[in-house]
Amino acid sequence: MTTFWILIWIILSTIILGANIWSWVILYQQKQAWESLARKYKMVFRKNRFLAPPELEGKIDDFQINMFTAERKGIDIRTRRYMTVMEIVFPKPLVDGGALGTPEMYIFIESIGTVKPLNIDGVIFKEGVRLYSRNDDNVKAFMTPDRVEHINHIFSTRNVDILFIFSDNISVLRIETADPMSDAVKLDKAIHRILTHTKAIQVNAPAPSQPQN
Repeated sequence: MTTFWILIWIILSTIILGANIWSWVILYQQKQAWESLARKYKMVFRKNRFLAPPELEGKIDDFQINMFTAERKGIDIRTRRYMTVMEIVFPKPLVDGGALGTPEMYIFIESIGTVKPLNIDGVIFKEGVRLYSRNDDNVKAFMTPDRVEHINHIFSTRNVDILFIFSDNISVLRIETADPMSDAVKLDKAIHRILTHTKAIQVNAPAPSQPQN
């Protein structure tokens, strides 16, 4: 019996050690990818402690980009998750005001208290995306077919949760994913794909640029 439990302990220890080593490898790759992006676009990169996730901030095409890791709390420790967060702050305010979000974002949006769900005749968002408004006339005028198309492209991104808050003071697109975004090339392409659509959403937005070589 003793031999059996020793064997179980060895197996469990090996599994835990292997999982930790894999996590360290992913963290190292994430730091390398984010630092590469920072050098390319002259952004601020914080490596942080050895086993702590990195942080990245700076501008690409006038949009403020912030990347970090955030904890998403669950009903207990088993449902707690760490998410990679990308925030894109628009260089100009949009319109007062409202928000769009995927299901994970409903509770936060509704906690704002000044917005309520809004359905616009003829406007169809991606499945699960809900529109909220605090100024229905402004939001209805803002949701032109062209903007709705670009919004739907953003919300078509797979395996992410998205929050888009827009107002006449500040407008922010927040993307959360379990993906550590540890591939520099894919990360660069993902950011520019999103920026293509955020620029089109802006009033009098300039033509989108291509990723730098």
